[in-house]
Amino acid sequence: MSDMLKNDWEAEFSYTKLFNVIFKRRIWFLTVFFGVIYLTALFTLRSKATYQSQMQLLVEPNYSNKELLNEQNNQDNISASKQNIDYATQLNLMRSSQFIARALLLLQPEYPELAISQIEENLNLTQLTEDKTTTKIFQAEYIDEDPVKTQKVLLALQQIYQDYNLEREKNRLSEGLAFLDNQL
Repeated sequence: MSDMLKNDWEAEFSYTKLFNVIFKRRIWFLTVFFGVIYLTALFTLRSKATYQSQMQLLVEPNYSNKELLNEQNNQDNISASKQNIDYATQLNLMRSSQFIARALLLLQPEYPELAISQIEENLNLTQLTEDKTTTKIFQAEYIDEDPVKTQKVLLALQQIYQDYNLEREKNRLSEGLAFLDNQL
């Protein structure tokens, strides 16, 4: 029975019949077609362009965990989880209002109207994964209507992050030297 219905449908349907129906209703078809084209063009011309800049940062610890790894040779999972916590902390640091405020100070001369909330809203920070493995690479994306602004915001964030890491490295070395002085 279903074969009979299928054959009836195939017999009823043909491209010639479809073309004839469209041709008979060409005024309606063309009106709808050009109406959609007109509305799409109008919407496109009225909307402002948005630009997206991306940056990738290789994030590595400021110090090596060789001593930790030597002490815990059989506890590889623990040392790996400590490194993951470090990356999560660094990602949260880059998203923090204090970190963004420092970057905003660099941008204030050129963009005085820029606010922390605007940067937080338009900034997307993620840790990249490759084949279900998290990497040491963070990807920062910033979206705005000004293409130059998107690049400058990311460069300011990069500069602040590098300065922060250098400051932490100096503090760590100073503490190490102070410890050695106390031991001597």
